[in-house]
Amino acid sequence: MSEVKHRDLVYMIDPPPVDRRPSLLSHQQVSLKPRHRVSATHLNNDLNRVIDSGRLGNYLHITTYTMKSIGNDSVAKIDIGTFNTTPLHEFSSPRHHNAHSIALSIRYASPPTILLGMNMLDMNIPRIRCKILSVANDGAQVDIESWEDTKLYSVGCSWLSIPPNDPDIQCGRFDTLEDHPMSKPNISTKHKVTFTHPYHTTPKVVVWLEAFSTHPGRNCRIIVEATDITPSGFTLEINTWLWTDILCATAVWLAHSADRKDIRSGAFSTDDVRPRNEPRLKNSSYIPIAGGAYSKKPHVFSALNMLDFRSGRNIRVKAHTGDMTLHGMTWHLDSGADSVCYGAGASFIILDQ
Repeated sequence: MSEVKHRDLVYMIDPPPVDRRPSLLSHQQVSLKPRHRVSATHLNNDLNRVIDSGRLGNYLHITTYTMKSIGNDSVAKIDIGTFNTTPLHEFSSPRHHNAHSIALSIRYASPPTILLGMNMLDMNIPRIRCKILSVANDGAQVDIESWEDTKLYSVGCSWLSIPPNDPDIQCGRFDTLEDHPMSKPNISTKHKVTFTHPYHTTPKVVVWLEAFSTHPGRNCRIIVEATDITPSGFTLEINTWLWTDILCATAVWLAHSADRKDIRSGAFSTDDVRPRNEPRLKNSSYIPIAGGAYSKKPHVFSALNMLDFRSGRNIRVKAHTGDMTLHGMTWHLDSGADSVCYGAGASFIILDQ
């Protein structure tokens, strides 16, 4: 038995639809009897939009509707992918703008929300921004840009598309320029995020970097974190330490119900395997993932959320995962050449859809 929502009423579908695929939902006719009155916040993880209906006596006769149970096929799936700027130009000829077309494997009914993050960097001075230029139902135009005397030799970008009809996922971004100008950098910037739709229980929240610029003559130190997470919101923090200045930075956040089986998320860091005063180029470890076995081979989105690199040398780092098992995966945070990586971290989202 499933539920659909009409205004502030919840109705039980009895009998349940024979086929829940979106293409067939509009052709099914189901009689619904009012069950009980609830507030909109209680419906966050239920189902749920009646598009067209007509009242017949004490029942509702639904002719066109959408419905969502967590993991149900009636909601379009999340798409995920990566690209690298290496094919766009010669390594020895870096440029400030690196435009790229993302082709989604899913054509949505309306444009999805696109989230971008960095999974690999090779640049001399920390000035970088992942920018969304336009979004269509089946793709997006993006640009990876730098400015001034930064040489952006290579960048890897992870992207994620959020279906417009997913009632559970909430996401957004915050730019420190919304809080203060570049001329007045802060060692810590805190931004209170209030969910549009509160969750039943404390959700999972992951955050990562979409853009940042730190003082070129000092170590690159930056970390983004979600703190004080509650069912109604959390605090997004963009921090540095010691003598580093964050001139500007943009963090992306994504929240989902903690009990979802088709989405699992978390973070990993070099701090998990070594102290900051013992830098090394190769860093990896196995991380257990709770939630039980996957229904199929999962896909993993990963994006950098922390950097701690010595100044005067290129920032070189690559975050990636592998060796996926039923219970966990191996993460890697690697650097190269003469880079000195005191620390690095990344957030991940595992999709089992």
